[in-house]
This record gives sequence, C-alpha cells and structure tokens, in this order.
Amino acid sequence: MDFTVAGKPYSAKLAVTNQVDELILGIDWLQEMAAMWDFGAGKIYLGGKWIWLQQRVTEDRVRRVYAAESIEIPPMSEANIPVTVTWPTLHPTRSDWLVEPKVVNEGLVVARTLVSGEAPSSVVRVINVSDQTYNIDYDTELGLASQVSVTLESDELADAKSRVTSSPRWMSITTQLDTSHVDCVISQLKNNLSTGQRATVAEFVRKNADVFSASEFDLGHTDLLEHSIELDSTKPVRQALRRHPVAYLPLIDEYIEQMAEHGIVQPMPGSEWVANIVLVRKKDGNLRYCVDYRGLNAVTQKRNYPLPRIDTCLESLGNNCLFTSLDMRSGYWQVPVKPEDRPKTCFVTRKGIFGFNVLPFGLTNAPSPSNG
Repeated sequence: MDFTVAGKPYSAKLAVTNQVDELILGIDWLQEMAAMWDFGAGKIYLGGKWIWLQQRVTEDRVRRVYAAESIEIPPMSEANIPVTVTWPTLHPTRSDWLVEPKVVNEGLVVARTLVSGEAPSSVVRVINVSDQTYNIDYDTELGLASQVSVTLESDELADAKSRVTSSPRWMSITTQLDTSHVDCVISQLKNNLSTGQRATVAEFVRKNADVFSASEFDLGHTDLLEHSIELDSTKPVRQALRRHPVAYLPLIDEYIEQMAEHGIVQPMPGSEWVANIVLVRKKDGNLRYCVDYRGLNAVTQKRNYPLPRIDTCLESLGNNCLFTSLDMRSGYWQVPVKPEDRPKTCFVTRKGIFGFNVLPFGLTNAPSPSNG
C-alpha cells in the first residue's frame, strides 16, 4: 500500500482486518525506515525530518458500523441486521456506543441503537417504511457509533420518585462530539510552539470543533444580512444552453444534485433570467463550477467596498507575537440571497433551470476575497 507521511510518499505491506479502521505501522517498518522516536517531545524522525505527533483523544473517536451479511427487508417492515463494529484503536474502551438514526435510502432508516463497547459485532434495527423491498448488501456502511455514558439512578432515588410521580427508573445517554475532522488543523501547527502551547491550542480547537467544517457542504449560515441584486434595466438576460464535453455531463449532474440536496440551489423552471455553467480547470486538476454572469453583471448597479487602511490593520495587532488565520469554507455560500432576487441567479443545465438560495461566485457586487 502507498501512503504519505508529512507530504513524503512511503509504501508498506499491510494486513487488512474489518475490526480496525486506521493504519497502524509496526516496529519492523519503523526500523526499516531508520525512524527515531522522541517520546518526551512527542515527535518522530522519519525521512530526514522531525514530525510532530498528534495526540489521540480516544473518547472523541467514533466506530463505523457495517452490515455483516446481505439481507432483504420487505415493505413496511423492520428487521434486526447483524453488523460489525470497527474499533477506533486496538485498545477499545469498555463504555457503550450509540448508533444515531440515519436515512440509508429513501424509505429506509436505521433506528437509534445502543451497542456494547467490547463486542466486535452486534445488531441494529432497520425500518423499511416504503412500499418496495430493499436489499442491504454485505459490508454496507449503516452509520457511525459514538461513545456514550450511561447513568442509572440508585434504587433508593428511583423508589422515592416512584412514590411521588410514579416514574420508573430512567436512563440518560450523552453522546461525545466527534472531533476527528479538526485533526488536520492541529497537525499543521507550526514547530515554533512549545509542547504546552500545542496542547493548549489542540484543546481549544477540539473544544470548538463544531465551528469547523467537516466536509465540502458542511457550511454555516448568517442571518445578519441578505445579498440583493439591484438593476439598471428590468429586461431579463437569457442565454441558450451551451454544449459541454460529454464526459463532463455526469459530473455536472452530480454536482448540481449535491448543491440542491444541501439547499444551495433549487429548481426554478420558467425563470426569465438564465445563465450558463462554465467549467474551469484548477491547479490540482479538478474542475471549478462557475456561472457566466456577464450579462447579469452588465445591468447590475455597481457598489463600492473600500479596503481598510493597511497601517490601521497592523496597528490593531498590538504587541502580540503569535497569530493564526482562519479561512471560511465557501464563504459566499454562507450568505443568503434575498428571495425576490434569487430568480436573477438562475443557470441552465440539461436537467433544467436552477437558482441560487445563497450568494454565488461571479456576481459583480460580491465582496472581493480581500474583503471576505
């Protein structure tokens, strides 16, 4: 298997198991690579450079749940499906794990299930509320199990409550926040930080992990303002559907479907304003999906966004010596467009006409990156 460590490629022969979901490098491989491990400093010497190690917080890890066998679920039925539950480490905790409800497919839902923390296999309940039979294949991922703490009232307190309120013994379940998506942020901390400073930053980042984006469409949303499109002309700008390379058509369809699923765009059939998608090749080889808003921009009233004075910005830093920068993921898409202006953002694909619910790229009055 080929993999990278700190940007440098390596290869190793691996033993594969369904019970562990991470890559574990053994002593023999480290010896072969002439690695040196500084346990006190928390770093390892590999490939001619020192690499800071990440601190694992086991209580925040999750376990993936996979179907242990293929099974058929009839319409309007439910079934207990045998599953395998991967261990986040080779030393799993004894606490139990909670599988949260998840929609596997339209009409097929995994119910909330509590599984043992020690058992590598268990069962989860799956409900088919549709009018057709569903087949779940072997090794289908059915969800994630989060570590929980279980609290039971003492018998004396339960008896006292039953005499007053006739309430039975109760159980409360508290799920732990998964912070694995911020590990990349912590791993990129600069080497000029001391061990104590790195630990403080890591704790702060994990404590606020909910404000970090976990995936491409995991976006925030502001309610402080809405973007408006004020025009010099009321005459709509319409473009005919342009041709794209046949190989790109499925990619366009998939991307627009994802945008619609996450509420970024919505179908707007019959809109008088129609622009076209433009595909731009990025440096990493992937495609950037843009919209040709030149016609709309030509009839839009222009606004000015003066830049702040650079010297004022530098003075505001005071005598601080440590700085960091945060970048918003798709910051435009976190700003809503006024409902009455959304038809002006429409674009056309072979699947129909769609309009943006949020601020799209390419509008003349969208703030520049230096202002964002």
